[in-house]
Amino acid sequence: MTKAWLLPQDTPDPDEFEDLSFFREPRKAPRADNQPLHRSAALHEKTLELLAHRDVRIAELVAALERERLAHQETRQEVAPRIEEIAQLTLRTYENETELQAVRTQLDEATTERDTLRAKCDELQAERDALRTSTSWKLTAPVRWVRLRFQTHQD
Repeated sequence: MTKAWLLPQDTPDPDEFEDLSFFREPRKAPRADNQPLHRSAALHEKTLELLAHRDVRIAELVAALERERLAHQETRQEVAPRIEEIAQLTLRTYENETELQAVRTQLDEATTERDTLRAKCDELQAERDALRTSTSWKLTAPVRWVRLRFQTHQD
């Protein structure tokens, strides 16, 4: 282990880092105040160029955002009547479903009534058939025939 008092104060302790490239690379000399002014002017020019590029990009993005906002506004204007139409259709659908339910109830009631009347009709037909096949009906057949003849002659 290296002694911390042997290293310069701005140099990290090599035991603290896995990457020791810091110690292998030569240290850069601090910037001297006597560098030529043209380097500083070139840096200033480059900064101005980057700022101009950034301003152009910002303007492009603002224009694109405005186009998107206008497109969104147009879409909302196109969609608004459709939303109203959907609301009206939804209301109509609800009303139609309510009416359909009422008609189904009436149909069920009519079906029940029809089935009841059919059963009554079948019952009456069975009773009539039983009466016509009975002995009393057969014995009274001549009396009914004579009465029917007298009624037609009296009219």
